[in-house]
Amino acid sequence: MKIEYFGTLKNITGSDSELIEHFASVGYLLEFLFNKYPKLRNEEFMVMVNGVFVKPEFILNSDDTITLLSIVDGG
Repeated sequence: MKIEYFGTLKNITGSDSELIEHFASVGYLLEFLFNKYPKLRNEEFMVMVNGVFVKPEFILNSDDTITLLSIVDGG
């Protein structure tokens, strides 16, 4: 699986993308990422799978591309 990071998430992970093992759902993937990058827990972001916004219960396939987009506050 490929994960792409955008915005402030690139700074936290130190990369704009990475390849990881397959996870059953977005929720399990997020728990893995929160353990690997603890600062992610403090960030607000949205998750896309293959270009579609999804919720944590979304089931993943091994060839999916996951995109994490930081939410930017503006005024």
